[in-house]
Amino acid sequence: MKTIDLSKINLNISENDKKRPMIFYAAGRFAKANIEILRENGIVPVCFADKDETKHGTVFCGYKICSLETALKRYPDALVVLTYGKRNLTPLVREMAQIVDSELLRFPYDTYYGLGCDFLGTNITLFYNGTVGCCYGNRFVVPNVSFADPLDVLLPAHPNYSEKIIQKIIAGEEQSCTGCKELKEGFWEIKPRVNCFVFTSTLKGAKCNYDCPECSHGLKFKEKPQIDDQNSLVASEILQYFYDNYKNLNIRVDKMGVYCSLAIAEPVLLPDLNRILEITDKSNNLLIPSLTTNGSVYSERWVKSMVKNPKSFLICDISAGTVESYKKLKGVTCLDRVADNLEKYVKAALNPVQVRVKFTFFEGINDNFDDVNGFLEIVKRLRCKAEISNNMYAKLKITDKIGELYKYMVDELNRNNIVWENNVCQRIAFER
Repeated sequence: MKTIDLSKINLNISENDKKRPMIFYAAGRFAKANIEILRENGIVPVCFADKDETKHGTVFCGYKICSLETALKRYPDALVVLTYGKRNLTPLVREMAQIVDSELLRFPYDTYYGLGCDFLGTNITLFYNGTVGCCYGNRFVVPNVSFADPLDVLLPAHPNYSEKIIQKIIAGEEQSCTGCKELKEGFWEIKPRVNCFVFTSTLKGAKCNYDCPECSHGLKFKEKPQIDDQNSLVASEILQYFYDNYKNLNIRVDKMGVYCSLAIAEPVLLPDLNRILEITDKSNNLLIPSLTTNGSVYSERWVKSMVKNPKSFLICDISAGTVESYKKLKGVTCLDRVADNLEKYVKAALNPVQVRVKFTFFEGINDNFDDVNGFLEIVKRLRCKAEISNNMYAKLKITDKIGELYKYMVDELNRNNIVWENNVCQRIAFER
């Protein structure tokens, strides 16, 4: 294996590069979503290459697909442009540098090599207390902006502030993300593309039918500071404004789609849920709805949107496998009804992984085999996707007991061929 100094690789496309033949590597969603804007900017392929042999000989976006070896033989002077949609490009660059001279590798948008984060600049998160900030690492709140500001100020605030942070990272200066464990060394875009719009609780009309001791911001919902009516925002109005004006606001969006994460108390109870889903349904898949629900109320309207957009998904955090633990965590006793509703969602979905059932470990409550096995039985019955997490709002170390249960759960999920993932957007994340 060749030893490659990744920091020496320049992925950026120059004006002179545009005069050379370009092989686009990876004929997937990113390429399809970005091909037109790349052509407009003079980045035009001579062909596509892909490692998936079933694609070889087929036509994609008007170009033939072949193996990379065939493409390089046909165009020996060509650059290899990585049409790959991940925020962190490092794994693919490392792999490709073993196959192709690293001097030939490019990426369609300007990048830098250094510290970066999957979530920096890619998420617009509207918090429960009227602020905009970093949802995942909880490192910063965008200064001098709040729900009291007009939407043309509020919505670009996070992407713009994130670009300033990135410039300071490149310059080696301290900034809001200094010391965050989510930062990783690698190749990152200088101007990130927004791919997620997160609505959290206490937007106008938010309400919940549960009484969780700890909800999305570590407080009982009824104790959260409420935004007065004058400054509160309606989710559907924000979304409509964003969709109509993101180009004028110079917000760079991910052409593969922007997830609209409805994490608003119990979103099924939102008075404007229908309007929100009408907007996403009419957006030609630019806006992709995702629903974080307790699952106690079944929504036929959500099912229509889920079927219309196969990239949409629903998350339900049950975090229990026994009625007793569910009552302690949620304040209600309806675990069976939730499981039945989830089964209806799975049956209606185009793909069962559109339904994701989550288990969050809470020390002293559900860190036992009864709850883990009960959760596994529900997931095996549903054949949906499983997510495993920890209590990110407590200063919790991962105990040996939780570590043992986590390993047991992973082994069982793998043994039963259940799709699963860590919820890596946590300050204390498990390592697979």
